[in-house]
Amino acid sequence: MMKKERAFTFLLAVNSCLFLSSCYFMNPNYNWGNYHPSSNQGNKDKVDFKEPTYDSSFQKGNMTKDSLGAGFGYHYLPSTGNSKILVVPVEVSGDFFEKRYGSDWETPLKNVFFGDSTNTGWESVSSFYEKSSYSKLHLTGEISPVIKLNKTASELKALNTKYSNNNQNYTDEILKNVCNTLAENNAVDFSEYDTDGDGYLDAVWLVYSTPYDQSSDLFWAYTTWANLTGEVDGVTPCCYAWASYEFLMEQDYRPLGTTSYKNSADAHTFIHETGHMMGLDDYYSYDYEYSSTNPRGNADTPVGGNDMMDFNIGDHDSFSKYVLGWLNPVVITKEMLAINNTLTLQSFQDSGKAFLIPIYKDGSMDYNQTPFDEYLIVEYYTPTNLNAQDVSGYGLSKQRMYSQK
Repeated sequence: MMKKERAFTFLLAVNSCLFLSSCYFMNPNYNWGNYHPSSNQGNKDKVDFKEPTYDSSFQKGNMTKDSLGAGFGYHYLPSTGNSKILVVPVEVSGDFFEKRYGSDWETPLKNVFFGDSTNTGWESVSSFYEKSSYSKLHLTGEISPVIKLNKTASELKALNTKYSNNNQNYTDEILKNVCNTLAENNAVDFSEYDTDGDGYLDAVWLVYSTPYDQSSDLFWAYTTWANLTGEVDGVTPCCYAWASYEFLMEQDYRPLGTTSYKNSADAHTFIHETGHMMGLDDYYSYDYEYSSTNPRGNADTPVGGNDMMDFNIGDHDSFSKYVLGWLNPVVITKEMLAINNTLTLQSFQDSGKAFLIPIYKDGSMDYNQTPFDEYLIVEYYTPTNLNAQDVSGYGLSKQRMYSQK
């Protein structure tokens, strides 16, 4: 087995799907018909857990991320092709974007979602996924007009607690009213945001004006799926993410070739949550104790924190890219080894190549040719490309990608 600093090796047993200018005021009394909010569990990145439903047609040929997600009631942002995300600035009463973040607050928001390394200092959500997917995913979208809430942060917390006690999410209510308000004002053509034609909005990002609070169940960052029945422009809101504008400011990146931090934007959290919107899970345990002196606490992190879906750093790993349709790993068979027992693995970051070692039972390979099975997947790590920026450390604990191959 390769040493840890030379490669990441993952043992995967996957039997089910992996899993967020002008101003308008929302109407809190809009009727969406039969509305049943979904539930959240967990503490930090809240992701719904539901019982999957299968029927007799659910066979091996349907073992895809989207088919498995549909069994849970999840509809994902497409991870290949031309996908669109709608970004909605949500202004909490008393916490005004301009007053808290300056008159040009919208420019960094555009940069963090749709800019590039020349105006963010690292990557935007769009440019990261263009590179991480080997140009298989092209993310575009728009920043909608600001939606002003008529409730303060304290009032929203109280409402969220009330909803949580009934196993519901108050942010689902915010989502449906945001979409209704934008539709009533003809501010967004929602039909453009169902790029796979499944009848659901691909992804809605709700970026709120209040600073985030790591101890809060509401004012943190998470992705979830709302069980709504109302439509806007013929499509139904479902997948959305909720995060503070302040996440843009976690790391002071200086745009390349400049000495100014003006309009720079940190996309790490937004990239991580967008990974959830495409169906990726968190690669760490929610069962840990946080403290300011030990930010990672006693967390169980199988990939050592060094992954975008673990500690929000670096590139996505080979398993994630396999699930998202960006990677076809080389399957190592007995026949292959009989011909040549020396295998050369190139840098995963540079080549996009990985080895998949299937399980053999009774002398025969037991592998269903999909990401959703049991196998070893091996990649050769290098501190290059999307890993390079985070070698110097990122976040509260200055978690670092490995500095050596």
